[in-house]
Amino acid sequence: MEFEVQARIDDFIAHTGRRPKHIVVYRDGICEGDFQRILYEERIAIEEAYKKTNPKGELDVTLTYIVVSKRHHTKFFPKDLSKVHEEHMFNVKPGTLVEDVVTTEKYYDFYLTTQVGMLGTSRPTHYYVLHDTWAPMISFWPTITHALTYTFCRATTTIALPSPVIYAHLAAKRAKETLNAQSARDWSMNVVFERILDKKNWKK
Repeated sequence: MEFEVQARIDDFIAHTGRRPKHIVVYRDGICEGDFQRILYEERIAIEEAYKKTNPKGELDVTLTYIVVSKRHHTKFFPKDLSKVHEEHMFNVKPGTLVEDVVTTEKYYDFYLTTQVGMLGTSRPTHYYVLHDTWAPMISFWPTITHALTYTFCRATTTIALPSPVIYAHLAAKRAKETLNAQSARDWSMNVVFERILDKKNWKK
């Protein structure tokens, strides 16, 4: 991970002429039992990557690490169904934020429903702010997270996750398909070569 982060920081420097002041990571795909282990490993990698881009070797950047989770069974419903549209399946409105009662005490976490519910009951996304050396006002992270759900180029409305998370999913999927195709191509070529070298397949 250190190499990839350093490459992204180098790209940022090449485009802006300066190093980033804040690094925000939206991390998907980990369970709550692995929070601290993954946070420790990846935080160290990110910090080391940044130091390598700084001639002084200093860590003069803030880091915010937010875990994104859709794997839960929590759902919210409007109190007054007369104020919601039937075409939205009586779901809560996009932008609905819940940050108490059903949240944890160990971390600052919140539920945010950003997508327009068109089929079934919308499931909110659960966000855990595990590490934050920037520490802006408490309402900043729900606000910026909500804003990022408007920036996905394939959609004309909000989506369920911040667009950087979706782009990461698409990049990972493309990489997987490329590697699978390469493996299949290598395997098929090996079979051809084996048949050529096998004298039993030669016609007399």
